[in-house]
Amino acid sequence: MTSSPRSFSHRLLGLSALILCCASAIAAPPMPRQPPTLRVAGDSAMAPRHGGQRPATGWGEALPMLLRNDVVEYENRAAEGRSSRAYLGEGLWSQLMTATKSGDTVFIAFGQDDESKLPERYTAPELFRGNLERFVDEARMRGATPVLLTQVAQPDFRSGGLQIGNTPYADVVRAVATQRKVALLDMQRASESLLREVGPEGAKILFVDDTEYRLVQANRNTRYVLPVDDDAAPSACGAAMLAQRASLLMRANGLEAWLEDPKTVDQRVNQVCVAQRDAPKH
Repeated sequence: MTSSPRSFSHRLLGLSALILCCASAIAAPPMPRQPPTLRVAGDSAMAPRHGGQRPATGWGEALPMLLRNDVVEYENRAAEGRSSRAYLGEGLWSQLMTATKSGDTVFIAFGQDDESKLPERYTAPELFRGNLERFVDEARMRGATPVLLTQVAQPDFRSGGLQIGNTPYADVVRAVATQRKVALLDMQRASESLLREVGPEGAKILFVDDTEYRLVQANRNTRYVLPVDDDAAPSACGAAMLAQRASLLMRANGLEAWLEDPKTVDQRVNQVCVAQRDAPKH
């Protein structure tokens, strides 16, 4: 049975349209792919500081200068003075999750403020564990990759040694990382190594006294100023060197594509430390 000239013409037109459609699809340039974002949820150790708090510097402020901004975007939502409990209670975690998209990575860095003596910050270790597990689970539900970080060790300027009172919290972070199969950046051990290398005098360059004080009136005539949290915060140089140590851990965890080459990292860290050394002393 032969087709009519009319039906043959219709099939020919349809075939031509299909060929043109396929050709245009092949010729169309691919849509640019949005790079992933490295998002930071954390406390004072990584949080940005404002001008009046300088020279204290969150080491999360220094991390972007070591990243390739053509490969990964960076958003630091660490908040000073927020324990994991406060970060959740104030809705900061919820806001971060709303912004998070599939393919992002979320650094989760708590512990320093969780062990605070201030009741609005303190988080018992068992509650701290539950908060970390929630962070991990919810990041994964968003299609993001969680990475857990232990908190940095701090120098004890009084004794000239190390202040490692947050070890129980760091141990909780390590345990959750193991149990939930989460990548771990053990910043506590990395920073302990750094502090031992530089010694007590070098620690005074890398950290500044960030102790919080509270005025206490014992009676009508006498007032005492008591330390609430005996903390040391990184200086600009200290923040840069901590970020450099973090970059080594990132390379070991498969994130080397996000980082500048080691020589460039060394140069940028050195520039920050030289600038701090040469800055006018007030």
